[in-house]
Amino acid sequence: MDQLFAEASFLHYLGVSLLLGGAVLYKLRKNQVRLGKRCAFGVLLLALLEVFCFLALPGFLGLSLFALSCLIFYVSISPGMLPVDSKAVLITGCDSGIGYALARYLDTVGFNVIAAVLNKDGQGAVALKSSCSQRLSLLQLDVTNSAQIKKAYEEVKAVLHNKGYIPMPGLSAYGASKAALSMFSGVMRQELSKWGVKVAAFYPGGFKTNICGSERQWDEQGKEILASIMQETRDDFGEDYIFKLKNRYNDMIDNSSADISPVLYDMHHALLAKKPNYMYTPGHTLLLLSLFHYFPLWIYDLVANRLIIKNKQLPCGVLGTCQHKSKDM
Repeated sequence: MDQLFAEASFLHYLGVSLLLGGAVLYKLRKNQVRLGKRCAFGVLLLALLEVFCFLALPGFLGLSLFALSCLIFYVSISPGMLPVDSKAVLITGCDSGIGYALARYLDTVGFNVIAAVLNKDGQGAVALKSSCSQRLSLLQLDVTNSAQIKKAYEEVKAVLHNKGYIPMPGLSAYGASKAALSMFSGVMRQELSKWGVKVAAFYPGGFKTNICGSERQWDEQGKEILASIMQETRDDFGEDYIFKLKNRYNDMIDNSSADISPVLYDMHHALLAKKPNYMYTPGHTLLLLSLFHYFPLWIYDLVANRLIIKNKQLPCGVLGTCQHKSKDM
């Protein structure tokens, strides 16, 4: 009988531990947990308390004390968040993609959203306006137009940069621009802190947006590339190789997540947390590549090529089939 009670008691303790673990993982997914030394110390104390309650205290009393301690721990790790009140946020690129989803999400949270779009009469802008509350207003803003930027600017309370720092094959220009933005954000974080402006940098993993373009856009891009490069370069790569580059990005899209909620949760945290993080890394793909980024370069290159370059077609120059090489021979 005592053994049966002990087994039941053990299952109860295990159930409380699993319930706490599930609740913490759920909050962690929404970036609602403050991880750090305090959190690790709390987990250690809970583990010791669980052993003590199980071995030294009567079944119900020990279980109640442990459950209460778990509840206190769960509440204590929740980050301090500021109220939304009547806060306003300006979001660029709201015609589609992450900007569109973020504008809708922050509108439901209660922000006064100023959604900057490239075309106020466009399909994306009209759909956004019709799906949100009266708190959301559209703003015509081309971020490459200095006059429109000056007109839109009033006051900046927070700056969020969406960027990447993992080198990807075939994305040299894109990667270089993001690396520059990463350094720029670091400098801004230090300089603007004197005015109380916080800068948060986002390194999202693979999410399905329209950043990779459509089939038609890639065909047009391929034609532009062929028209702008030298004949020798065109011969080295081959027209077929250039046009098939789009298959690489189609594979990337297929392996990306359609659920961008991790990005939205992190941005929500960055805007309202009393102590926001400097860096946010939503998405599982980035976590894997970031891990291999610290391995020897040959291992990282191998993994990156395995994950990204599934089309093993080689340029004509590598195969020795280009025209100008055959003439030299």
